[in-house]
Amino acid sequence: MRTPEGHGATVEVTPAKARPTVRLALVDDHNLMRAGLAALLRARGHRVLEWNDGRPFTRDLLAGTEPIDVAVVDLRMPDMDGFRTLEWLRTHRPQLRRLALSLDNHDAVVLKAFRCGAQGFLAK
Repeated sequence: MRTPEGHGATVEVTPAKARPTVRLALVDDHNLMRAGLAALLRARGHRVLEWNDGRPFTRDLLAGTEPIDVAVVDLRMPDMDGFRTLEWLRTHRPQLRRLALSLDNHDAVVLKAFRCGAQGFLAK
């Protein structure tokens, strides 16, 4: 479809393409936060899998859970925290995109997350 744009010039307009579904892992021990974020992402058409700690998440990855594109990992969890989970992912699943999630966004925490393998940081 072509639409006019001033002085006789035309601009090519293409219909919006459907966004590809992203397969996300949400790893957060705060049930309400995890459920809310999962609902928002699912409403956008993404596939979301949920875990409440890094240990069951990494165990399920080793067991061959369905493929995941992006892991969103809370940094403060009781058993296997997000820092250790990010390090594990960097070593064992380097192709997986890794985002740190935390209420604590002080510089030292953000830097530690990146040193552990985070490729982005989301503040709660």
